[in-house]
Amino acid sequence: MLLIVKIFGRLIAWTPETILRGICVLLGAIIYRALPGRRNTALRNLHHCFPEKEERWRVMILKEHCRRLVETALYVLSSPFFSKERAASLVAIPSAETLETINNAIKKGAMVLMVPHTTLAETSMTMPLQFPELRERVSVIFRPLDNDKLDVWVRHSRSRFGVQLLSRRAGYGEALKALEANDAVGLLFDQNASGKGSLIHFMGRVVSATELPGIMAHRKEADAFMVCAVRTGFWKAKLEVAPLDKGEAPIDLTLSANEWLSNFLKRSDNCCADWLWLHDRWGSPKNPKRRFHLREKRNRLEEDRRFRNGKRPEPVIKVWFFLPETQAKFRDLAEMMGMIRESRPDYALCVIGEHSEKMVSDSFGNLITETIKLSQSESHRKTQIGAIAAEYPDVWINLRTDRTSLEESLLSRAEQRFGIESLPRASKYLTHLAPAPTETSWLPFFERFGLGTRKKHR
Repeated sequence: MLLIVKIFGRLIAWTPETILRGICVLLGAIIYRALPGRRNTALRNLHHCFPEKEERWRVMILKEHCRRLVETALYVLSSPFFSKERAASLVAIPSAETLETINNAIKKGAMVLMVPHTTLAETSMTMPLQFPELRERVSVIFRPLDNDKLDVWVRHSRSRFGVQLLSRRAGYGEALKALEANDAVGLLFDQNASGKGSLIHFMGRVVSATELPGIMAHRKEADAFMVCAVRTGFWKAKLEVAPLDKGEAPIDLTLSANEWLSNFLKRSDNCCADWLWLHDRWGSPKNPKRRFHLREKRNRLEEDRRFRNGKRPEPVIKVWFFLPETQAKFRDLAEMMGMIRESRPDYALCVIGEHSEKMVSDSFGNLITETIKLSQSESHRKTQIGAIAAEYPDVWINLRTDRTSLEESLLSRAEQRFGIESLPRASKYLTHLAPAPTETSWLPFFERFGLGTRKKHR
C-alpha cells in the first residue's frame, strides 16, 4: 500500500500542471455526477446558506468545489516529494503586518490556531516556512491512519518543515503540554461534532460545534487566531491569519470562530468554493428520533443569542405539513405545532392542502409561515409541489391516509418524509413512519420524532 502511494505521489509531483488541471476537471465532473446523495446534500446546504442566489450559481460553486477536492487529493499525494523551495513557493509570503502579528503573539505566550476545512488546508503544514518563529514551536492535532506504515510516512512528510503532529488517539494531553510551554497548537474546528459538540447557529441553522479550542485557550490562557488557507491558484494559497476574541468562556471562542468562517464563505465565490460543502456540517441536529426536540446537554443557543445581541437568525428550515383531508381530522394538530414551535424555534412551519387560507388561519393562527392551497388540477398540483422540491425541503409530514398523498409526498423530494406506518406500502414513499393518531390526538405520531418529554428523546 505504502509503495503504491509513493509511486503515485512521485508521478503526480513530476506531472505538468496543465495535465493535472485536466485530471481535476475530469474527476471533478465524475464526483458531481456519480454521487447524487452527496450532490443533493451539498446543493441543499448551499441553498439554505445562500437562498438569495440562483440555482445555477449554486451548481457552479459545487462543480468548482468538486474539482478542488481532486486538486487537494493530488496535493496530499505529491507534496511529500516537494523540495523545501517548491513547498515554500506555493504559499504566498505573508505581509509584514501579519508576520509581526504572529511573531509578537508567539513571543507573548501560547497560541491556539483554528484552521477551517478549506480545500488547501494541508498547506498550513508549511507554516514554519512563512513564519520562522513558529519552527519547532507549532503542533497540529491530526487523525492518525489505520495503516501503521502509511501513518509513519505521513507523519514524517507532514512534519519535515517544523510542524509537530499530535495524534487524536492519544487524547489532548500533549496539546495542553505544548500550550504550557508557550508554543502554538493548531486544529481543525468542526461543525458536526455530534453529541460531543455544543449547539449553536452557523449560517442560520443549528449545528453541533466543537468547544475544544475554546477550552484549551481558556485553560492555558492562550491567544486564539484563525489560520485559513485561501486558494490563489492551482496548489497555491495564502495563509490568512486573524486574531479571534476568545471572550469570557470557551463557547465565546467557538461562536467567534464560526462567525468568522460564515463571513469568509460569503466574501467571494472563490472563498465559498473552498469549503467542504459535500460534508453535511448540519447533520447532527436532524436525527429523526429527535427532529422536534433540541437536546438540553451543551445547548448554547442562549449564549448564541446574546452573542448576536439578542437576535435570532431567520428560520431557513421549512417543515411542511400535508394537512388531513378534512378539518375534523386536524384534532389537536394546532397544539402539536405550538409545541414544535416552542421546542424548535429554528423551524419555519408551512402547510399544504386543499384548505383555504382562512381555514388554515382560523385553525393555526400565527404559527404558520407559509400556506399553499393545492389546485384540483393534477398537473398544477405537481407544479406546486415541484416548486417546493426546488427549495430542497428538509422535512415533509404526510398527515393523510390516501395513496395519492404518498405519491405526492415523494414528489417533494424532502430529505426526511414522515407519515403513518399503517398506510399500505408507505415505506416506498416515506423515509420514517410513526403510529396513527388516536381519536383525539396526534401526540403518539409526533412522539416518535422526539416531541414531548425528555424520556422520548433518548
